[in-house]
Amino acid sequence: MKRGQAALEFIFLILVVVVYIVTVTMPLSRDTQSALSDVETLSRANNETQKIMNSINELSIIGEGSKQTLTLFIPENTFIYCTDTNISYEVKLKQTPYPIQCSSGTCRKTFLVPSTITLNCSLQLITGPTKMNLVLEKSAAKIAFTQGS
Repeated sequence: MKRGQAALEFIFLILVVVVYIVTVTMPLSRDTQSALSDVETLSRANNETQKIMNSINELSIIGEGSKQTLTLFIPENTFIYCTDTNISYEVKLKQTPYPIQCSSGTCRKTFLVPSTITLNCSLQLITGPTKMNLVLEKSAAKIAFTQGS
């Protein structure tokens, strides 16, 4: 009789552990994975935009006719904008609640171009997910953006 009771108690204990794992641990791991995905997307968007800014800064120092080709990997839910005076990115987050800096569910960051340079943006919007080549070419005090092959 005692062996049967011990076996039933052991099975009940295993059942309690399984219920705990399913109801507590699994949802937390899904939330953590979503948060990590958002952090990765924000980090990659920032890195790719920073890559463009580094090229702009290099071209602003180098002489006229200089050209650089960048390979960009734009993540999902990411938009990179180009205007005459700045480059910015916007990332739509998946995880809620949103951080204070991104309270609307969209994080934005703007990088200002040196005042001596004007951008000529034939590509005003780059939408992810995509892999693309971006060609930056300096002529006079302008840097032109075009999509490369």
